[in-house]
Amino acid sequence: MALITGLIGASAFEQIRTRIGEILATELAHQSYLDDAEELSAKVWVERFIAFDATSCPAINVRLATGDFSNQHQGQSDGEYLFNIDFYTSAPSEEGKYGDVEAVLKLERLMGVCRYILDDPQYKTLAFQAPFIMNRNVRSLLIDGGDSNDNQSVAMGRLVYSVKAPESNTLITPLPLGGVDTLVRLELTNKGYVFTGSPFTPVIDEATVNINTVFFSLVDGGETLDIEVTDQDGNLVGSKIGDKWVVNVTGGGTATVQNSDASYDVEVDAGDTLILPDTPYEVIVDSVVVSSGNLITLGDSQTIMIDL
Repeated sequence: MALITGLIGASAFEQIRTRIGEILATELAHQSYLDDAEELSAKVWVERFIAFDATSCPAINVRLATGDFSNQHQGQSDGEYLFNIDFYTSAPSEEGKYGDVEAVLKLERLMGVCRYILDDPQYKTLAFQAPFIMNRNVRSLLIDGGDSNDNQSVAMGRLVYSVKAPESNTLITPLPLGGVDTLVRLELTNKGYVFTGSPFTPVIDEATVNINTVFFSLVDGGETLDIEVTDQDGNLVGSKIGDKWVVNVTGGGTATVQNSDASYDVEVDAGDTLILPDTPYEVIVDSVVVSSGNLITLGDSQTIMIDL
């Protein structure tokens, strides 16, 4: 499962690389209008790696070279980026003119104009909202030997452009504190001051309430849920004992007591005592029925039959 749920935007070095190309293209178009020099009409590329030949000149290619990071912490680090800005110009060899010389002269003119543009104070932030850019400067200028043949000569040069800009990450949102109290005593006395921060309700996700492992309700963060425990008649019952709510069942119900032929039937309240009556019986003595509770005297040869 992804922990970063939002879309990650363009890094600072990506935005800077593109902005360098945009600035050079805009300013060179205006310079070409002011001075009808062929080299100032150069096409600006960004991150092209296919080789340039005489048919592609004049051309400029902006590429990110390296990036170093310092002053790093969880939310930000300072990046120092080097951009290679490569220049290509060409010129034919004609009577009285050397193509290689003409190509290099065009190259140096083009590179000089671009260095001026990039170091102009009006572009100290590269047209970004301050303080996006910490620092920028043209660090070095390099001229390559170039390539020459019978028809065309191609010259190549490079400006190394340094830009410092911060790269940031979104920090994890912390849980707010519920207030801060600070006690300040005057030297070794008990007198002093108490500074109290404004209390507030921390942000808490909704909670699930279960009773005896059975779902009961959901409660929004920071809210209070009052649960009433009652008997069947709506009376509040039970009390808190330790970390449990205990309900003692001592009454509130009835039971029916019957014998097998339903000749005896009585209801008993919960908590009451049931006293059962004596079981009636009859005694037959020599075919004479004697009910329970009466006294009889038996002779030597008399027999007893008890009918319960």
